[in-house]
Amino acid sequence: MCHIDTSWGFMMSHRNPLRFKSLFIMFLSLLAFWSIVFTFVYKDQPLETIHIFIQADYINEAKLVEDLELFLRDDGIKNVKLTVISEKYIYFSQSFMTVGLLESDLLILSDDLVKDFDLSESFHVLEDYDLNAERLFAQNSHIYGLMVADYFKRNYVMVSDQSSFVFLNTSSKHDYELQLKILSFLLLYE
Repeated sequence: MCHIDTSWGFMMSHRNPLRFKSLFIMFLSLLAFWSIVFTFVYKDQPLETIHIFIQADYINEAKLVEDLELFLRDDGIKNVKLTVISEKYIYFSQSFMTVGLLESDLLILSDDLVKDFDLSESFHVLEDYDLNAERLFAQNSHIYGLMVADYFKRNYVMVSDQSSFVFLNTSSKHDYELQLKILSFLLLYE
């Protein structure tokens, strides 16, 4: 008859119980070390993420994220983060001032929200647009925002009570050209 040793004798010598503890601690330390290394290696880097702040009651976030990630894949963007918040929300102004202005690359905002706001401090001036053209948000003879297309609103079921404009944040970690590319996506007209 075959006898199976279940006394853990193969791992721990009765003469040296500290050896088992030392090996166990070393194993846990190595496991923790490599877990930390892999977390940093495979974590999305800040330049691989686009953040868009949207003032709206509702938008189909899943579809918009999927389409933007596909559109920006060749630019090294792996993650699209959306912050969708209604102006009716009690903490909207705090979210706008922190998440919107400090963390977001692009913002979709109502004209009522930004009409009394000094846009030159937070948003890029958009060049190559006729100042007299429709669908622009201008301030002091400079164009800062472009109106979100009706097609975009229908395609992504964007629900908002007011006209919405896209603004490019000057505090974005991404270059102006990538922001313009995203702007072109958000302004797709039929």
